[in-house]
Amino acid sequence: MSIDLIRPDLVGMTTYVTTSTHGKTRLHINESPWAPVEGLAVSLNRYPDLEPQSKLEQLLAEVYKVNPENLLLTRSADEGIDFVMRLFLRSGIDSIMQFPPAFFMYSFYARLQQADVISCPLKETDFSLDLELLHQLWKPYCKLLMLCSPNNPTGNLIDLKTIAELCKEFTRRSIVVVDEAYIEFANTVSATSLINTFDNLLVLRTLSKAYGLADLRLGCVIGSAPLIQALRSTVPPFLFSSFVLEKAFCILKNESWIKTTVENIVTYREELQTYLKTYSWVEKVYPSKANFVFIKTKHALSVFSWLEKHNILVRHFKGNPLMHDKLRITVGDTFQNEALCAALSSFQPHFKN
Repeated sequence: MSIDLIRPDLVGMTTYVTTSTHGKTRLHINESPWAPVEGLAVSLNRYPDLEPQSKLEQLLAEVYKVNPENLLLTRSADEGIDFVMRLFLRSGIDSIMQFPPAFFMYSFYARLQQADVISCPLKETDFSLDLELLHQLWKPYCKLLMLCSPNNPTGNLIDLKTIAELCKEFTRRSIVVVDEAYIEFANTVSATSLINTFDNLLVLRTLSKAYGLADLRLGCVIGSAPLIQALRSTVPPFLFSSFVLEKAFCILKNESWIKTTVENIVTYREELQTYLKTYSWVEKVYPSKANFVFIKTKHALSVFSWLEKHNILVRHFKGNPLMHDKLRITVGDTFQNEALCAALSSFQPHFKN
């Protein structure tokens, strides 16, 4: 079973257990009886009760169509990455495989664990997985295959069939981790649909993108119940403030706002892609299923600098020789997109003879 891939020293970890404190006189966890600020909906001198966290996990499980025991709430998907790597990676022994261009935090957290990072570049033509190269590079003790779908920064999806095939092939050898931070913009089936079939699959989700809650720092890890319980046993208590949980619960109940937001972003994304294709200096506008557009231009640095002068920031991959001619542009609201287009319309590329 995939539980066998967990670091041996963490197997059987005792979970920190505390009880619900609602309506009780709290004289058991050394809190101050007085709050420095009065009149708030929450008492800042009290540790947060666990009941709101449990309720939010139940609501998220309904949103993602999984059982509550298959979901662990985290402070952003980034923390989910950290928790997963801490659970599986042994210092100086284990490794991960990432698929560049990839999200920087995969290698960041792996190196914090002093684990090796195997890079298996995506195909240059369409940024699809190079499965032949993957098999060539994989080695024993490669515990985690870090996939991102839609991929950041390229915006393309990994076929669900491919994810299932990897889960099957690497059963008892590797955990397949699928980062779905941008899945809401893709109108596709989530890899969470596979968790009851494969016990070596973990899916990362976030409320930072489509749900507009980046400042609350909330996400989750979804997987088989034994893996989620193993993760839960390594997580410290009281991670989430009552304020954060309350705000998240309210937003998640507002389904119409979320639906409209996603629809608007998808519409604006298509409009922006069409607009960018009108410029001769844009060599390629890649298909995107995320909330950003990814383009190729030999003038990437000049465009980046030009937009910065107009107080518009886009992502340029400075220092990366494989990405020097690429830009990632987040889809904004109407005002932001119009400002972007206005600035680009006055950009004059300098062609070398």
